[in-house]
Amino acid sequence: MANGIVSVAFAPQNLNISTMKSDLHPTSHTATVTCSCGETFSTLSTLEAIVTETCSKCHPFYTGKQKFVDSAQRVEKHQARVEKIAQMQQDRSHASKKTKHAARDEKRTGGSKVAKSEAKEALKAAKDALADL
Repeated sequence: MANGIVSVAFAPQNLNISTMKSDLHPTSHTATVTCSCGETFSTLSTLEAIVTETCSKCHPFYTGKQKFVDSAQRVEKHQARVEKIAQMQQDRSHASKKTKHAARDEKRTGGSKVAKSEAKEALKAAKDALADL
């Protein structure tokens, strides 16, 4: 080492740096791809011939003839939900607080207040009829 320069003279003599492994990469061919629809095209591949079932000419995604298979009926359920919400928004009216509370109470009790008042009126009418006798 002289003046900060390192010499490479001490490298091993038996090291052969210039050689690579032979046949490391597979050979590539111009392959012909044949689809079941009859379409053929060429590409580079390690195989010489490729046979496939679908290509861009006959695949439903690329041709626009794709069908969605929905066995759980998720799409129909979602559409029904959206229609129901739209119907509810359309039917919504600006009612007074009394009307809203009465409707809520009737929904909670199942209309029992009306039935009770009708039963009371019927009982009163029956008592009046008995009193007249």
